Amino acid sequence: MWVSVILAITCIGIGTTGAPFDPAQVIAPKFTVEPKDVVFNPAGTTTTVSFQCTATGDPAPQYLWFKQYVDLDSITRQPPYQTSGGTLTIPTPTAADQGRYWCQAYNEYGRVVSVGANLTFAYVDDFDIGPRTGVTTSSGNGTLLPCMPPNAFPGLVYHWIEADQTSFISPTVRRYASQKNGDYYFANVDPNDNGLYQCGVKINLNAGGATDPSTAGFNEFSPHTELTVNSATPVPQSPPQLVLFETVQYKKRGDNVLMEFFAYGNPTPTLGWRRVDAIGGNPMEFPPSAKYEQWNRAMTLTNVALPDQGFYEVTATNSQGTDVKTAQLIIEDVPQYIKKLETQNLDLAPGEDINLEVTWQDDGRNPVTPTWYYNGADVVPDGTKYIVDNSSPATSRLTVKNAQPGVDSGSYQSILENQYGLTPSFSEVRVGAPAKVADLKLVEKGDNSPTLSWSEPQTKAELDGYQIQYYPTDNPDNVQYMDVGKTPLQATVPNSNPDTSTYRARQN
Repeated sequence: MWVSVILAITCIGIGTTGAPFDPAQVIAPKFTVEPKDVVFNPAGTTTTVSFQCTATGDPAPQYLWFKQYVDLDSITRQPPYQTSGGTLTIPTPTAADQGRYWCQAYNEYGRVVSVGANLTFAYVDDFDIGPRTGVTTSSGNGTLLPCMPPNAFPGLVYHWIEADQTSFISPTVRRYASQKNGDYYFANVDPNDNGLYQCGVKINLNAGGATDPSTAGFNEFSPHTELTVNSATPVPQSPPQLVLFETVQYKKRGDNVLMEFFAYGNPTPTLGWRRVDAIGGNPMEFPPSAKYEQWNRAMTLTNVALPDQGFYEVTATNSQGTDVKTAQLIIEDVPQYIKKLETQNLDLAPGEDINLEVTWQDDGRNPVTPTWYYNGADVVPDGTKYIVDNSSPATSRLTVKNAQPGVDSGSYQSILENQYGLTPSFSEVRVGAPAKVADLKLVEKGDNSPTLSWSEPQTKAELDGYQIQYYPTDNPDNVQYMDVGKTPLQATVPNSNPDTSTYRARQN
């Protein structure tokens, strides 16, 4: 294991005999960025899709990309996949590119696998072209016109038009188009509402939260629905009746939330919101991200977190009375570690056992499945060499018996999975491995003969001496080596310019 110095830069070494070593000293790959799901809109202006993997390590890790379980290097595609560092770019995606993508990061000290990310295509089918049943009602009554939207992914934006008009109906206090299913609500109607109506939709890539307010891109419209309002004298008045409301919403941490409420009634009811600590309970502060539709028929929360969960109450009021409904928001999450592998980087002597353990939060609702990996491959328990113990609640233990150099050294991973996603954790295990020397530094530049010094590494490996590697910084392929003894802990490198060279040292 090498430590480098360029001029007078000091590199901190690693290794604590028989004990975990600092996570900052890990040199096997460890992911800092893993790929995320992508929804591609083929009707949009974007022509590429990218996934990102970034891993730390020394030397810097290299990357391999896979679709499902197939190495992308073995897949023929036109135009071809593009990779640069840890970035995978898919130019001009087609439906055949949909699937799950993941990467491996590797260097000479280990190999790790990322979580997978899905590429899916947005779509919207056609409306059913069959005739719609008309809606007949009387003045003062509340009513709705059903949108009956087509199948779509990930969601839709809805607007309504009156037949043969080119502009969408503007929102009013009496009318509301649900942004969840497109149904068009009237708090109360009058004969001026008579007419033919159509529901228009377009893809919404931000499904579940705030919608795109623009009207561009609406190219799917429902058949006409005729609304007939019969006059009534006098026009009846009625108390509020909340007919559109939420009950319980389960959302993943980081999602956006949309809550919708609408009330029939004449006069048109007004809506007010409270956040409460229980149904009918005491008021609480709203999350800072809370935003409301113009007439309080909808509230959005962005990037929700656990503190946002709880009860949200809406009261509809007019001169004839009130109606109250309460919604509950429950925030779910991917598995959360209590004990992670990052604190269990081990330096062991040959023949010792590797013992790793992870624990996680158990909410009692979402079962967690742990999986262990060694150098990018699943650990298959055999009861003798590899032992996985999941018998304790919210705990998984991996034991590797009689660990040996070159066989059991490397990267170990735990990946926890529940219905909301996966959470990885990483550690590095060294078995009788030469240690990276500590505190390599330039102590004297000399005349093309710099002197380097370092501290003795703490390691389980036998120490035979040290090896210095040096090369021109701008030409790392021109490498030279110099072997030195156990003492003194310094060496003078002949015929080397410290201003233009890089130096590395390791234990032999």
